[in-house]
Amino acid sequence: MIYLFEKDDGSIVEIEYPIGKAPKIGTSIRRKGQKLTRICVAPQAKVAPNAKFVSHSLPRWWPHAKDHEPGTGKPRFESIHQVRNAEARSKDTEKDQVVYE
Repeated sequence: MIYLFEKDDGSIVEIEYPIGKAPKIGTSIRRKGQKLTRICVAPQAKVAPNAKFVSHSLPRWWPHAKDHEPGTGKPRFESIHQVRNAEARSKDTEKDQVVYE
């Protein structure tokens, strides 16, 4: 199994150990005269900075949404903050008040 270790300069090194034989996370070892500290392997999600999500439960062409999906008219948002703003604007009107959960 391959485990990740961090050097003092911040670079990452991969070292192979048998399963169950690797040092615990946070433990430092010496290898080839360098101090290496084991770090955990945590996958990171890569999200595009312009990612948007589409609401399938709000009405099509809902007037309080800032943006709509082309063709379908489903409301499209960039953040939960945008959703909350649209929800607050809908409370000012009588016929299309929506609480989005």
